[in-house]
Amino acid sequence: MSGIDPIPRELAYEGVKARNPPDIISSPVNPTVADFKYPLGTMWMNTVTQVSFQLVSNPGVWAILGGAVGGDVQTLTGTDAVAVLPALGNINVTGVAAQGITSSGAGSTITFTNADAAAGQKGVAELATQAEVLAGLEATKIVTPATLQDKFDDPGVIGNSVAAEGLYVDATGTGFDAVTITADPTFLGMKMLGTVGEVVLRIDSGDLAVLNGNIALLDSSDLGKKMVFATGNVSNCTGTATLAAGTATVLNTTIEATDLVFLSRSAVNASTALGNLSYTINAGVSLVIDALDNSTPGSVIAGDLSDVSYLIVGTQV
Repeated sequence: MSGIDPIPRELAYEGVKARNPPDIISSPVNPTVADFKYPLGTMWMNTVTQVSFQLVSNPGVWAILGGAVGGDVQTLTGTDAVAVLPALGNINVTGVAAQGITSSGAGSTITFTNADAAAGQKGVAELATQAEVLAGLEATKIVTPATLQDKFDDPGVIGNSVAAEGLYVDATGTGFDAVTITADPTFLGMKMLGTVGEVVLRIDSGDLAVLNGNIALLDSSDLGKKMVFATGNVSNCTGTATLAAGTATVLNTTIEATDLVFLSRSAVNASTALGNLSYTINAGVSLVIDALDNSTPGSVIAGDLSDVSYLIVGTQV
């Protein structure tokens, strides 16, 4: 605008001369801060948008009075039903970062942003698909009870090998075949069946405890008939020793003084005499097997050259 007041000070309304009536400027645009050379109280109407303004202070501070479709906003009301009044013509619209909501303004637009949910951070998160739950790799999505149940029904992969439905794979991914774990109502528990070869239950420390029940080796079409023990190591609990002059010393670093040892002669070899098998435990060191002479207690029969099998069983004190 030119800055010169274009409105005469006196106007006639329907034949009646009015003194200092409201000054109204009609324009196809909104007023700006450059439009300040008008008396305070001057009104401005945008003839295109039909929004009215009033000059409230200088330089060029125009207040919106309203428009054809609605008046000026006086308050904002939240879900708590509390009406917020403007302060110096402004109402702050903010979020709470700790709650995962922030806001930002650009031009005439305020944008709300929801943070992604994370450990220690509230926010929004996407539901994981069933495939993502079964894979077990997605760390930013939510698992529902339904998809979790399907995970139990279809456990999928443990370790580096890909397993078929319902199969667990050895954690190293090598050296072992898949093992199916199924409920068996006949035995009121579970049974583990190796698809090929052995089922290996590895315990790096602690005990495998059967608290209420027995370890049963049953003669059936799908369960084993014997227990198999590792041999050839100084920590193994079973093996075979050959007597020399009626005695044999078996090194064993895990044997304890309270252990029980079961002995059995598996071969007589070139023995010229046979004695009664007996043992002595040196805790943490060795197991000594002797062929004793019944007629002379404590003496060893040197002619006994038998192979002797042994089984060491621990006891709970």
